[in-house]
Amino acid sequence: MSDIRDGVVVSGGSSGYIRYDYGKLSTSANGKSWQGGTLPSLPAGSTVSQPIAMSGGYVLPTVMRVKAGHQTPQEGCLGYTDLSQYEGALWWSPDGTNWTRATINSFARYSPGVRMEVYRVDDHTAVGIESEGSSVREWVSSDGRNWTQMKTVLIEPDSDHLICGRDHGLVATADYKLFFGFDAGRTLRALKQTGSAPWIDQWQIVIGPTGLLVTQDGTRFWLGVPGAA
Repeated sequence: MSDIRDGVVVSGGSSGYIRYDYGKLSTSANGKSWQGGTLPSLPAGSTVSQPIAMSGGYVLPTVMRVKAGHQTPQEGCLGYTDLSQYEGALWWSPDGTNWTRATINSFARYSPGVRMEVYRVDDHTAVGIESEGSSVREWVSSDGRNWTQMKTVLIEPDSDHLICGRDHGLVATADYKLFFGFDAGRTLRALKQTGSAPWIDQWQIVIGPTGLLVTQDGTRFWLGVPGAA
């Protein structure tokens, strides 16, 4: 999981910890001693988003300005229209210093509104999301280097429907009525559900060694054990 405090983002996995702090990267094997990292070489006008740590290394999402364009004044006091071309990119590194750009079928748009995010589902599963307006593409990876485009867009940008765990993670629909898990082929599969489930609204949902734990006030609990569909 990532934690934001005053612009600082920290993510942890079996490979260690990575911290992004106001444009600077650093990594740590134990959370005590930190070493400075290096951002990949990016064109002017590019942006960097929250990195994650997972098994085997780190993943960094960026939006790259791949083609510079002039700015056209808009009428009135609306400012300028940026005609540069942008596209999302995902980068993998074993150490937070040496970065390799992943091969994904991203879309280049003449809009500074392109966003690229990466989410850590568990130590062996990450999801990359590129969005611009209503256009969304998603990829899944088990190592941060090789990415497969998902056939169905299920995870929304800024998603709070990811339930992250150490070895297993789940994806919930917006109403939390249906849960999905990634199989060995990195394909989302609907999970079978039996018994009565809680009506989830402002509930805390976590996944641990015995299953999915749901509570609202810490006095009543529901425990679900994920199963194959």
